Amino acid sequence: MFKWIFGPIISISMSIRNKVKKNIRLELILIFAICLLAAILIGGISNKMLELNHEHIKTNYSKGIKIIDGEKYVAISGKHNDKYIYEHDFDSKLPAVIISFLAFIILFYFITNKKMKYIEIVSIGLLEISKGNLDYRIKKYGEDELSMLADNINYMAAKLKTKIESERKAEKTKNDLITNVSHDLRTPLTSIKGYLELIKNKKYTQEKQLDQYANISYNQAEKLEFLINDLFEYTKLSNNAVKFDKQNITLNELLDQLIEELVPICESETVTILKEFIKEKIIINVDPNKVARVFENLLINAIRYSIKPSNIKVILTNKNGFSLVSIQNKCEKIADDSLSKIFDRFYRVEESRSSDTGGSGLGLAIAKSMVELQDGLIEARYENGYISFDVQFKIANA
Repeated sequence: MFKWIFGPIISISMSIRNKVKKNIRLELILIFAICLLAAILIGGISNKMLELNHEHIKTNYSKGIKIIDGEKYVAISGKHNDKYIYEHDFDSKLPAVIISFLAFIILFYFITNKKMKYIEIVSIGLLEISKGNLDYRIKKYGEDELSMLADNINYMAAKLKTKIESERKAEKTKNDLITNVSHDLRTPLTSIKGYLELIKNKKYTQEKQLDQYANISYNQAEKLEFLINDLFEYTKLSNNAVKFDKQNITLNELLDQLIEELVPICESETVTILKEFIKEKIIINVDPNKVARVFENLLINAIRYSIKPSNIKVILTNKNGFSLVSIQNKCEKIADDSLSKIFDRFYRVEESRSSDTGGSGLGLAIAKSMVELQDGLIEARYENGYISFDVQFKIANA
């Protein structure tokens, strides 16, 4: 009987719920309506059953009532017993209302219990995240507002974690920058101060020694200027404060000119630059001064750190509409971890290197920024004892 009554109601309500499951307010209204309707039906059925039972008792009592001298008596086992006064009918409405109310409370509790438990899960998750556990994630159930709230809390935790990690990384980068700059500035500055003090106190025996002290001080001052200029350039590139005067240039001719200018340095370092260029002219749209500095940094880097004597290869090809310049030099084995950091500022593959044995430590970082800000690509790879720096730019009108 109950199944026949509630079956269609449940089917209809589930159909409606599927349409409103994304709106918890409508869902709660639906649950309230279902519980109320069920409570009314239960109350009505219980009321009817109580009335039928009362009619049955009334009928049975009526059969056993005897009227003697105008008074009503109940006859049991053929004897007249207690006096029975039938003053009014039994009222079944109050018990029916109580049953309906209890049915409503019980149904509403069990139907909404799942939502209440999920609210508790969301609350516990939010408390856990507020304690600093930004890796904690609240499980998502359904597609209503509560699940959207859980999803938003998870998104907030992920973004907050990313922001905190970014701030920590920026703080570490700032501290590393200050440490490295302080060290690299202090070295030449200490040397300049020492030799100038010797000159000031006239601690030299002859004019030739004075010239030597002056030359060393001047060279150290040049290193200091070079480092400061690199640092200033890198800062501008990092803040996108550098303007690029782009124009079409022939990459073949630019590389030829740079290689020719570096011949004296190559001879003194006992290395030879070998060119492998394609015959066609490669035209790219870039800032010629900035790109010249990129390839100059890469070539000087190859000359400085190449195993000597050896050859440096400069290869120019056309790769699917992009110019590809590969500068390769022979070197000691480089670990993958070192290779991934090679474009980081102040990073040196060999920790023993410093501004005395190498450059400012910003050359490759500057080269990477200059290439990427002109929509190019630069990467480093190590194969069979050779490190290769590959630079790509889109060929103009390709």
